[in-house]
Amino acid sequence: MRGKGIIFGLIISLLCSAPSSYAETMNVSNKHIKTILTEGAGSDSKKNQNDHTDQTEEAEEMQNESDAKVEFTSLNLISVGDIMMHEEQIVSGYQTKTKKYDFHYMFEPVKSYIQKGDLAIGNLELTLSGADKKYTGYPCFNAPDELAHALKSTGFDIMTTANNHSLDRRFYGVKRTLDILDQTGIEHTGTFRTKEESEKILIKEIKGIKIAFLAYTYGTNGIGFDKGKEFSVSLISKYKITQDIAKAKKLNVDLICVSMHFGEEYQRKPNARQNELTDYLIKEGADIILGSHPHVLQPIEIKKIVQNGKEKQALILYSQGNFISTQRERYTDCGAIFDIEIVKSNDTGHIDIREVTYIPTWVDLSKVNGNYHFRILPAKKYIHIYEAKKDSLISQMDAVKLKRALKDVRETLKSTDRRIYEKLTVIDD
Repeated sequence: MRGKGIIFGLIISLLCSAPSSYAETMNVSNKHIKTILTEGAGSDSKKNQNDHTDQTEEAEEMQNESDAKVEFTSLNLISVGDIMMHEEQIVSGYQTKTKKYDFHYMFEPVKSYIQKGDLAIGNLELTLSGADKKYTGYPCFNAPDELAHALKSTGFDIMTTANNHSLDRRFYGVKRTLDILDQTGIEHTGTFRTKEESEKILIKEIKGIKIAFLAYTYGTNGIGFDKGKEFSVSLISKYKITQDIAKAKKLNVDLICVSMHFGEEYQRKPNARQNELTDYLIKEGADIILGSHPHVLQPIEIKKIVQNGKEKQALILYSQGNFISTQRERYTDCGAIFDIEIVKSNDTGHIDIREVTYIPTWVDLSKVNGNYHFRILPAKKYIHIYEAKKDSLISQMDAVKLKRALKDVRETLKSTDRRIYEKLTVIDD
């Protein structure tokens, strides 16, 4: 049965003054940031108000519309935060009848939101090292390969693999994780099997829009590199980042998207190091910065710097929170699905980040037949489902936490930049 859900929109128009090869400057002013006053579908009461419109005039209008040139190409980039697999999640995916793992059910409630994008990216904060290396959760993660299949089926195209758990099974885990992602059809960046692979830039071209994806982490929990494998994880290094962004520019990309595993765990605001690094990234040419690691949401910002007398700006998601994990404390059990709409002028090649919308999410933990049962729920939609008594797994306490999560996500994401406005958009779920 189809219902109505809510997306909370952040309307951002980042005007790019771009040379023919690469959008090196992104100029944003308040006049480019606006709210859309309509809310979804128009009123049915006005449906027939122009019944007596002159037919000739209507025919001419239709002809003009058909002759009009399409001015922009639009691409939607979907992004989520930390994808984790603690021991309880691993157990919950085991199917006693087949003696195999299946994690598809966890993502089913949000699958439609992921699949609506042209590209979907997440932070894979674990390894896929195989059963021989023993499946474990915290502190050294190793999840079944079936998780990759579930992520692909959900709609994910890219996983960033540079994080503090990249080396949880040393270099063997790095290599096997990437092998499994390749077999599954999910592209990746942030960890590498060879030095040559580490020197390449992941570029995706969709609808004529070329985006470079880079990923870096502050560290690997003190786990050292195997001898001669120092290339296997992209650590945050200004020297390397400068080199990588320069390579991306030479490849004539339209946008540079940098995933940063940084910040302090469980802190709901960015720290000085995050601010310093984002300034640096913008200066070097980053247009979108996707943060992870704190396991809680942090603010969104349109950040600008002045470089050589010119203003350069970028969109920053300091921390996207947990997408899925077993963490149950307030703020760690919720996150958001971000939808970044990128628009390219077909005439000039200029790039706009026109709109950012987000779906507040909450991870539900229930028991089904005595077994753990995890689901990522779109918060607003499932509040309505609970109130309609259409989901027996959501308890009264769950409903309280769902409403709290919705409130927490809204407050975190709307309080960040006074130039960003919240808009209620009605969509079909």
